[in-house]
Order: sequence, then C-alpha cells, then structure tokens
Amino acid sequence: MPKDLTPAFGDLFPDAQPETRSLLRPVITELEPSARLCRLDARMQKVKHICENAPPDGKQSASLRYYQSAERARVSGDEAECIRRLEAAEKALA
Repeated sequence: MPKDLTPAFGDLFPDAQPETRSLLRPVITELEPSARLCRLDARMQKVKHICENAPPDGKQSASLRYYQSAERARVSGDEAECIRRLEAAEKALA
C-alpha cells in the first residue's frame, strides 16, 4: 500500500496552497522508496568484485572499462544505460 507523503510535501513546500496539495496528492502517494536502487547498488558491487578479482588479461581490462562506464551512467542518473553496461561487463568476462 502506498504511503501518503503529503506531510513530507508540506515540509518541503510550506508555502504551497491547499489547492496545490490536493492536486498533487495522487502523484505524491504513488511515490515509494524504490528497492530498485538498492538492487542496482548491490549488483554494481557484485560486478566490481568480479571484475577486480578476474585474472589480469584483456577480459579483465575490458570488463573494468564497462564497469567504469556503468559508474558514469549511474552518476548521470541513466539507470538503463548503467544496467546495460553492467551486463556488458559480465559478458566480457564470460
């Protein structure tokens, strides 16, 4: 069940008119903490560990480059690209 984040909205925007709060209530109640971010962080740690502990050869350097580009995508907020790069890093070691 979604949490009602309207009080948090009121804390962030104390000057908002009641009409604005009532209009945004459906949007605000749909926001929930995403477990996807935690899974992405865990996957990044797993891939980093695999890349760093792989035998030093061309596969390891390729996978590390993919991992680093995944980090850049993560920082820029592009989760889909981050996931693609993590898959490429895993594939490079296969």
